[in-house]
Amino acid sequence: SGILAIYAAKLGSHNVRGVDNDPLAVETAIRNAELNGVASVTDFTGTPLAELCQTQYDVVLANIIAPVILELFDDMCLRLTRGGYFLASGLIEKSVGVVAERMKSAGFTDIQQLQDGDWYALRGVYGNL
Repeated sequence: SGILAIYAAKLGSHNVRGVDNDPLAVETAIRNAELNGVASVTDFTGTPLAELCQTQYDVVLANIIAPVILELFDDMCLRLTRGGYFLASGLIEKSVGVVAERMKSAGFTDIQQLQDGDWYALRGVYGNL
């Protein structure tokens, strides 16, 4: 969550929240956000996604393995505005189809597959505006 959140903030996003279940990853992300000058627009937490506030975001990024994406998928969708973008990266080839199908069944449109070597990502728009 740290590198994605920091990169999003450096690209101009604000109100950026990173969620991770590893306390060391949260501490490291906070430190790296300070080093990169984006601490004022980022927030990092180890609080489980389902327990966070009901704030909705225009973009949700997930750079984790497919089983974890699928486990957290409904909670991530609850945090995504209609017309918002979801990007799931860190996927291997055999898991792309399963995640894409879950996105389709949840109402995502314009689903695009990206590839970099052996790694895949899926990007989609949540519902219609």
